[in-house]
Amino acid sequence: MNIIAYKYSRALTKEDIVELFEMLQRNESLSEVCRRIGIDEKTVCNWDKVKELRDETKIKVLAEALRVMPLETLEFLADRSIDRSVEIIAHLLSIVYEDAMSTEDRKEFKKKFVKFRDIVSKYDISLVDKVRGEVNKLLYRLDEKARKLGVYSSIIAEGIE
Repeated sequence: MNIIAYKYSRALTKEDIVELFEMLQRNESLSEVCRRIGIDEKTVCNWDKVKELRDETKIKVLAEALRVMPLETLEFLADRSIDRSVEIIAHLLSIVYEDAMSTEDRKEFKKKFVKFRDIVSKYDISLVDKVRGEVNKLLYRLDEKARKLGVYSSIIAEGIE
């Protein structure tokens, strides 16, 4: 999990780290969480005064969140990644759209229109589709276990117990 913390901590904002820290602090005191993470309480108290947090601090908070609450933290990371990806794609499409709308040249417009359509096609795919093979393997194994335990797997898939 430390590899994930190192790899993705830079993609998180100060607000993301503060939110993760608050999640860690739900059932513990500030001093206990700071001690486990390895940062000073004063550091946390000064977060509202700084524009950005140090990479080392981000890594420490994310690593601890992954250790203590891996599922919640990974879902948090996935949600933030999707939100940011959608925002980036919307900006990309907006720029290509504006560029196409501002041209009067037929050939240039056609190129820009095709570019817009290509971007839509490229990103008009579920993120899960990108990992469909792995997801199918995991679902197969879960289905096998469900049968072994005598649990009807389509009920699990629908979220009904």
